[in-house]
Amino acid sequence: MVTMILSLFVFALVINIKTVPLIKESERLTAEIRVLEEKNASLYYQIESQTTFEHIQQKANELNLKPISPHQMEHIHLHHANIN
Repeated sequence: MVTMILSLFVFALVINIKTVPLIKESERLTAEIRVLEEKNASLYYQIESQTTFEHIQQKANELNLKPISPHQMEHIHLHHANIN
């Protein structure tokens, strides 16, 4: 009985030792994703804040975005600045 309890304790300890680094890595990756999402949102805002098509094309080229032809573009007229 004691051997069985000791075996279960060792097993639980091994599982804990193996999962702690995975949990820390998961937390690190989650934080990195948050930073990248913020950077992505900032880059989109920079592109959207450009006033001319030429500025938008230039910024898209700087970001290595794939160009599209004008007939593939869709123009949306915004009436309010409060866009979420």
